[in-house]
Amino acid sequence: MTTGTTRVGLVMAVHNRRDTTLRALRTVYEADTTGMTLHVVVVDDGSTDGTSEAIRRAYPDVEIVAGDGTLYSHDYVCRISQR
Repeated sequence: MTTGTTRVGLVMAVHNRRDTTLRALRTVYEADTTGMTLHVVVVDDGSTDGTSEAIRRAYPDVEIVAGDGTLYSHDYVCRISQR
């Protein structure tokens, strides 16, 4: 990713969507981000299908917020996105 002047944050809330999440992240990281600094946060609310592990392997710069099944709420995701 190219570092630039525009800061872009993306928050994705997921649960047991390993393959779908990896496809979405691939699309994000293939996009032209010239002039941007991109920060991606994935809120993984207790996935048991290896979602977080797969993200860590493929996209080590992605911040993962791990949950126990109680994080998936609009309010929580909104608070994360404002950091």
